[in-house]
Amino acid sequence: MNATAPRQNSRRLMVAVGLVLLAIAAAALYLITDEPRNAQNAGGGETTGATLPSELATGQMAALVIHKSPQDIPDFTFTDADGKEQSLAKWRGKTVLVNLWATWCAPCREEMPGLAELQRNYGGDDFEVVAISLDQKGAPAAKAFLDEIKISNLALYLDPTTKSLRSLKSVGLPTTILVNPQGKEVARLMGTALWDSPDAVRVIETAIGRADPKV
Repeated sequence: MNATAPRQNSRRLMVAVGLVLLAIAAAALYLITDEPRNAQNAGGGETTGATLPSELATGQMAALVIHKSPQDIPDFTFTDADGKEQSLAKWRGKTVLVNLWATWCAPCREEMPGLAELQRNYGGDDFEVVAISLDQKGAPAAKAFLDEIKISNLALYLDPTTKSLRSLKSVGLPTTILVNPQGKEVARLMGTALWDSPDAVRVIETAIGRADPKV
């Protein structure tokens, strides 16, 4: 009998429990720190754009943190597949779903098809999924994964420095942020979700004011 197997299984269980506890702690921290930011904006800070109904945070979107007022997003840059520097200012005037991901992040890999489907059904003049890979190996690793799962409708954006993770005050991947046409954060979800689920579709349709997806 292999005596090391029980110890290996025990270590795996401890790592898994640790990751779950870290995710819970991160979500709790964000919820705690979100309220002062909302209160500050309510006290006279600049607020632009409509907010989402809190009732949308249900089902697959239960972990969605919907801000009471839109939040400023720190400036940060990333690159496209050609190495050209980009920022969220490029999408000003659109509702944008920013997703921070990496190929080594299993939950990120699982939700990528849903993000691609969301882009296929809603991407256009008023909405865009902007998925930013944080892989340190850059474009080759990210492109190989997207090719492997046959996703071609998501533009490749890259941030191997992971500075976007720090700028957006996220502690892990995946992190997804809903940005309004004025360039402000209206909601955030830390962790994985089925982005082509009816719950997610309701959030996006509400954000862009579109009743039905494109056929």
